[in-house]
Amino acid sequence: MELIPIYIIAIPILTAIIVYISKSKLVNYSVFISQTTLTYLVINYYGFLSVESVHILQIGGWHQNIGIALRNDLLSFLFVSLSIFLWWVVLIYDWRQRKNDSVFLFFLLFLQGVFLGLIQSNDIFSFFVFIEIATVISSILIIFKKDGFSLKAGLYYLLFNSVGILLYLIGLIIVYKTTGTLNMIAIREALEIIKGEGFIVVAYIFFMVSMGVKSAFFPVYTWLPRAHGAAPNSISALLSGLLVKSGLYGFIRLSEMFNLHDFTVFFMTLGFVTTILGIIFAISQNDIKQMLGFSTITHVGIILIGISGFEETMYNGGIIHILNHALVKFSLFMAAGIVIKEYKSSKISEIRGVFKRLPVTSFFFIIGMLVIIGSPFTTIQMSKNMIEGGFRGNHIAVIMHNVINIGSIVIYIKMSKIFFGYGKRVKKKFLLENISLALVIVVIILTGVYFSWQSNSLDMKNLRTSNIGFAINLLKFSINFIFAYAIHYFFVSKDSKIIKNIRRFDISFQNANILLVIFIFLMMMYSIILN
Repeated sequence: MELIPIYIIAIPILTAIIVYISKSKLVNYSVFISQTTLTYLVINYYGFLSVESVHILQIGGWHQNIGIALRNDLLSFLFVSLSIFLWWVVLIYDWRQRKNDSVFLFFLLFLQGVFLGLIQSNDIFSFFVFIEIATVISSILIIFKKDGFSLKAGLYYLLFNSVGILLYLIGLIIVYKTTGTLNMIAIREALEIIKGEGFIVVAYIFFMVSMGVKSAFFPVYTWLPRAHGAAPNSISALLSGLLVKSGLYGFIRLSEMFNLHDFTVFFMTLGFVTTILGIIFAISQNDIKQMLGFSTITHVGIILIGISGFEETMYNGGIIHILNHALVKFSLFMAAGIVIKEYKSSKISEIRGVFKRLPVTSFFFIIGMLVIIGSPFTTIQMSKNMIEGGFRGNHIAVIMHNVINIGSIVIYIKMSKIFFGYGKRVKKKFLLENISLALVIVVIILTGVYFSWQSNSLDMKNLRTSNIGFAINLLKFSINFIFAYAIHYFFVSKDSKIIKNIRRFDISFQNANILLVIFIFLMMMYSIILN
């Protein structure tokens, strides 16, 4: 039981190597044995972790200040469980197309092992190694189509994220030089004594900017829509649903390590700006995957608002929103992938009659859309209400939160055009793809039921689970929907010159790095003003 954290990293990596070396169609089925074993281990590990609460494994028996350490608590266990489930879904979704592709399966399984290592890392150097390897493998998977667009997007993703990781490495050097250790727990203890020292604040800024790049905060979000648009559909789902969350997970862990709350207002403001810009760019798009990509930026901003304050209700809402968004966006990207395969196009203007042509896929697609816009009584509505609950007395924040809700609805009203019109029913069944979709939708529903049941123990005071509360939530949603529909009808549907200009707006790699420097400068200036 003590060694399970190592097993769940090693098993998918070893399976990936075996699949690649053998290049046998029969051996490729071992990926399901690997996933089954991981599932079994994690289920058993939960019983152990629920007793221990926190499990720290010092690899090799070295002292914590100099050795590699793995740590698991309920937060890391949530990410580990989520990743294993979503990799199951990807394997089922892609199996018909990729079952004989040993190279793709090698990279997919290797990425899983690396991601599981990243989530469990308890020293900042191991975290650096895992996140760097994950970036390289993700880049390879983005360019897997081997066309010009995907190659350009993959290189952009690799280079820009490498710049972000370089900042992380500089921050690591400063922290090690100051504290003499790389262990996150030991660093926190050391920083309690020297809190506020200038170099430590600089290290904190470099760490946070690097996590901002990985999570696509404004203004360093530019890689995300490119990567989502170019990657294979299942990889787009992984990028949006899970891999972007690695930066948010790092943000949480590093914030715990530094224990600095001076930047709370800065990150909450940044969350609002990220969300609003994500909505504006998503609304302007004519490509399904680009819309979903910018929508991810919107929800990254919402999550940042929740987790940056570390106020209990908001923080819980941010964590739950990570889970909710991962599942829902996964289902949306997979459903969009089926539509794109069938229509040979990702342009909304070229796709009509999806409900008649792909009724099963449309059913799951619509459920996902209803959840992500925060329909009562869904998981997204729960986590958004929890985040809003932290705005008590801040009327501007409440108004901004409702603007965000309206904008999110506009995105999916525009996307819903694809379901209407004439469509001949398709002969292809897309059986495995729809099974994987069904699995995610079932888990989304079960998650909503669970959180409703646990509302009191999880401090979800703003959920309003009573009949009167449900009526209030329904009224709020109805008003927001009416506003959203009016905005779409009078402005968005006209596809005005302004919207076209926003759609054509592009940021070069050079300008993206300038924005990165501006991000660092803004945090530096904010720190100086505070002091």
